[in-house]
Amino acid sequence: MNSGRFIVTQFIRDVKSVIKDVNVELLDVTAYIQKSLSKLVYSMIDKYEFQPLQITNSDFEYFASYFDIILYFYSLDRRTSTSFSFCQLIITLHDFSSRKSLIYSHYFRDKLSHYLQLKILQMDREYQEGMKIEVYNLALTLEYIAENIQERLPDNSFRRLIGLKDYNYFDFICLMHIAGKNKSLSHYIPSMTIQAEDYMTKIMQDLGFKSAELIHMLLDYLSCPFITCERKVIYLKSVICNSELKDKLSRVKVKLPKEIVSLEKELKIIIDYSTSRYWFSNWDKVDIWNLLMKKQLNPTY
Repeated sequence: MNSGRFIVTQFIRDVKSVIKDVNVELLDVTAYIQKSLSKLVYSMIDKYEFQPLQITNSDFEYFASYFDIILYFYSLDRRTSTSFSFCQLIITLHDFSSRKSLIYSHYFRDKLSHYLQLKILQMDREYQEGMKIEVYNLALTLEYIAENIQERLPDNSFRRLIGLKDYNYFDFICLMHIAGKNKSLSHYIPSMTIQAEDYMTKIMQDLGFKSAELIHMLLDYLSCPFITCERKVIYLKSVICNSELKDKLSRVKVKLPKEIVSLEKELKIIIDYSTSRYWFSNWDKVDIWNLLMKKQLNPTY
């Protein structure tokens, strides 16, 4: 790996030297460098993808060197748009190395998990408005590649994520997915459930049931396996008391049982139906790649 370290340091020196000569700022070229090197990594992956070849030591050196350079330049330019392609590359490289070599897979996973943990921790300290999507990109990617508690998202970083401003439906999906899949963070689920319920209640008060975000979030709330059925019943009962909903139901001649026992039974049927089929999010297996692509196309979800 010594030759790989030399390649990395020499490449960085050369880039700095060139941009100094042409009077260009380093941040003006970081995105281009990351994109170009990512293409090289993808082309090398394609070389092995559909062939029963083992990764050669020399190619591993190239993979490691290219990726070290990408990590360096991403550290300098942490724009949200850059983080999408960066995280997609991490996932691709992780999945590829897992299929081809346990040794190389362990190397990349160990290196990347520590790198992502460090970057998330830095954002905890330096967080600015507009960085939330990038933090989610890194956090979801970290949870995807991690295989043990040491590699996962630290408790203090997750606690900071919960406290980010401008909470919305997408926060609910990301945070609940991370906490639901990470046992060390599951104790946050009750408070996160209340946070989601308060947010939906506020939308009902402000916009009523014409809000598409409310409908999406309510249905995914009902299907979420990390929230207890008892809690969902309590919240649904409060939703049914909404006068606007009562009016809508009466117009379509839907009558809910007046007896509490019968009402709770009907609500549990709705909840069981939702949990067994899901609506907009498959909580059993959130497709991180599609999730990243969806955010890239529409960051506001």
